[in-house]
Amino acid sequence: MSDQYRAEADAMTALAGGLDQAADQVRAAAELLAAGADDGLGPGGLAEAVGDLTGIWQGRLQSVQTDVAATALGVRSARDAYLDADASVSGELNRGG
Repeated sequence: MSDQYRAEADAMTALAGGLDQAADQVRAAAELLAAGADDGLGPGGLAEAVGDLTGIWQGRLQSVQTDVAATALGVRSARDAYLDADASVSGELNRGG
């Protein structure tokens, strides 16, 4: 077993891409909810109640989308930090420092 830590930049890039796709899907779901409920749902305040419920879930989905997108950005930032550190250490070792 190696004592070295290795960050897999390609895997991190793929993970960030998958998170971007998930965020897009969550955003699309929130947009569908934002389109609103059909007014012909039935008697009384049923349409209003459904509208209230979908409004709540739209907000929750928007929050999830924001969190997933931020996580993708964090993964990319971590990947870039690992690559920068690796390049810096390699340069120092090559200079004999």
